[in-house]
Amino acid sequence: MNATQANVTGRYPVVDATLLDTTDLAAVAAYHVLQAFISALPQLDAKVGQKKQFNLWTESYGGHYGPSFYNYFYDQNLKIANGSMSGYELNFNSLGIGNGIIDEHTQAPYYPEFAVNNTYGIKAVNDTVYSYMKFACNMINGCLDY
Repeated sequence: MNATQANVTGRYPVVDATLLDTTDLAAVAAYHVLQAFISALPQLDAKVGQKKQFNLWTESYGGHYGPSFYNYFYDQNLKIANGSMSGYELNFNSLGIGNGIIDEHTQAPYYPEFAVNNTYGIKAVNDTVYSYMKFACNMINGCLDY
């Protein structure tokens, strides 16, 4: 059964998924998916229509998308609360970021170091690759050239 047959009232992203190439666009798409899910499946929760509290725990690139998702959801909740937009409030109870990439410019130079000089005693790359990693970090059009 598709959404038109189920008399679903949610909002759905109409953007081509291949165009979701930024964290902020991913936040919009994730928000719309959750809105559609809640509106399409009330049988899963008798309290549909009430504010939803949830936790988002991220890792690695979650240092970027976690705060972006939080900010977008927060802005949408304000619009729902003031009546300028319809939908279900989706409130973050907590946002956790484990080993997150927060500032790549600061963190990237340490990736080669961790690959060969880590607390686990594992040398993940040979000396040639290690040297190139260090070079690539700072070369023209390299990791940090932005």
